[in-house]
Amino acid sequence: MNRSGEPVPVSERLEYDEVLRQVAELSSSALARDLILRSALVLSPAPETADRLRDRTLEASSMLERGLDPRMLAFLDELEEVRSVLTESSGGILDAAELRALGEGLESLCRLSSALADLCSSETGQLEDLLDGIPDLSELSGMLLRITTPSGEIAENASKELSRLGKDLARCQRRIGREVEQLARKYGEMGLLRDSPPSVRGGRHVLPVLTSSRSRVAGIVHDRSETGQTLFVEPMELVESGNELQEARLEYDAELRRIRREATDSARAHIDEISLAIETCSRLDALLAKARFHLERSTVFPKRKGDRFDLKSLAHPLIPGSEAVRNDLSLPENWRVLVISGPNAGGKTVLLKAVGLSVLCAQNGIGAFVKEGSYLPFFHMVSVVMGDDQSIEQHLSTYSARLGQQVELLELAGPGTLALIDEPSAGTDPSTGAALSAAFLEALADRGCHAMVSTHLGELKEFASARAGFFNGAMRFEPEELRPTFELQLGDPGSSFALEIARRPGFPDELIDRATELAGQAFEREQLLEDLTSRSEELGSRLESLGDELEEARQTRASLQRREEEFAAEKDRELTLL
Repeated sequence: MNRSGEPVPVSERLEYDEVLRQVAELSSSALARDLILRSALVLSPAPETADRLRDRTLEASSMLERGLDPRMLAFLDELEEVRSVLTESSGGILDAAELRALGEGLESLCRLSSALADLCSSETGQLEDLLDGIPDLSELSGMLLRITTPSGEIAENASKELSRLGKDLARCQRRIGREVEQLARKYGEMGLLRDSPPSVRGGRHVLPVLTSSRSRVAGIVHDRSETGQTLFVEPMELVESGNELQEARLEYDAELRRIRREATDSARAHIDEISLAIETCSRLDALLAKARFHLERSTVFPKRKGDRFDLKSLAHPLIPGSEAVRNDLSLPENWRVLVISGPNAGGKTVLLKAVGLSVLCAQNGIGAFVKEGSYLPFFHMVSVVMGDDQSIEQHLSTYSARLGQQVELLELAGPGTLALIDEPSAGTDPSTGAALSAAFLEALADRGCHAMVSTHLGELKEFASARAGFFNGAMRFEPEELRPTFELQLGDPGSSFALEIARRPGFPDELIDRATELAGQAFEREQLLEDLTSRSEELGSRLESLGDELEEARQTRASLQRREEEFAAEKDRELTLL
């Protein structure tokens, strides 16, 4: 359980949410990233849904391969920010920069719609709903781009009135500028000003008058320097011109607000279409992220044929490619339970997670981490009993928590369920725990559930060898090098190699020898399993060698048969000549 006492979700146990984070990083918007991460909570409810998600990813992949640039969707987040302003109950007015962003976003939307139409015209039509969800807002976009500048200002020619007012304002500014220069020259020659240029305070043009000369310059004081030695005075000769400039500026600003308000109202009138476009493009962005992941990671959508389970070159997606060990996992159609044994840190849990991730990713439009030619049944539910859910707060030991998970699994399991169970008897007596685990696995199989379980318990390995529908598999170990190979071998149970592994960190030999004595029959069984595995490998190698020899004998026989036929034919020709 997590810190809040809630059960840890399947996506977290399998690290599916981490895979989705990697997919989300390939999207162009925060909106799409949120959609992808939220999909961790959903498993395809039906094969048809999984097929549709697969087909959409494949079509999106084809579009990417034929030149669609996913960066075309980078406008989404900024467009969403503007949309949130438009939907505020206060009815706020967009500023010029927001109007420009909206116009550019809608222009990008138009380009995207055109590109999609061209790319989808010859496809299977899996993305038609996305095309239909992108409305034509080119008229609104054109208006917004016309009235704004690329720097995010209202354009001078946004309206005829603004153009006229702008010219009036410019004339006033030029006139007062000339008057300021004349006065600055006049008072400067009289020694009444600081050696600094005229400036603007509060929108009024002022001169830097020495405090000691204040009585000689009639006007309005607007500011004072920090030292107090300079007063910034608007001379009386400039007051009327300053008033005219202020009036011209107020009229100009009023026209700017009118233009912004009307443009905002026009945009708000299309808010439903803008919202639909954002939602549709977010889904498209998420889909393209899946498609990019599918292409970059070479994922595969396994075929489906009844209960056939055949994963070729299965890998765990979160292990770097240079370190990952790929395994073939092929099970007969009558399989119900696979018991995986082998050494500690030998890859059993990683293999379980790799299987679970391939199911989730294959059924959610991402693709499995296998090679072509793989088969995978459809699973309505993936249930995971894995990890330490002990809780002091709820008085749960590791074993009690594990039993709670198993009870929940039994209540939900049935045909179409894949159960992944890591060490079902962890935290209790091995003998009774093994018996309860065997009964638990029998119950799952009787319910039509498919299960894969990792274990060190010899009783479970023996149980799997004797019951129909149960199969053993072992993660291999190299005793000579004291290291696991992380390779799966189906058919035989595996040894835990506990004592051999103990030698690796330098455990004293005398303690290992004594442990061997105390282990008794259990150790002998482990040794027998090790010998059996070694013998199986030898037999496999011998069979392969015999196969080569048999093929060579067949070729020799065929050659001799051809020579015999040629000899007989030659003999017939000679008899004919006689």
